[in-house]
Amino acid sequence: KSADIGKMGVPAHIKGTWRKGWSYDDELVYYRIDAPIDAELAEKKMRTLQNYYEYYQPTYGSMQVIVDEERIQVMYTFACVSRTRDCTPEEGSDPNGWVERSPQNGVTEVVVLFDGKGESSPV
Repeated sequence: KSADIGKMGVPAHIKGTWRKGWSYDDELVYYRIDAPIDAELAEKKMRTLQNYYEYYQPTYGSMQVIVDEERIQVMYTFACVSRTRDCTPEEGSDPNGWVERSPQNGVTEVVVLFDGKGESSPV
């Protein structure tokens, strides 16, 4: 049974397929992944983010899946955006350096729970 952090369970596995689009020789390239996620480490990262902010009290978290060709990342965020909230980090709240800015314009903090590459094959 997975822990509940920010109204969400801790992921332990990733499985999926996606496509890149058209290649130069008009063949579609498909990717697939079927891999474990270190759930113990993922939970530690999620809890670090949950306790990261000095003033903001997160309630609901969300998962983000970022796909860049064969690379796939699973990220967790509480979407604290400094334009509308005080997202000041609490001193010493991230001793392992797991919290980073979102790759999507860096508007919020995330922790990366999985970073891997899918297998590819042209059809």
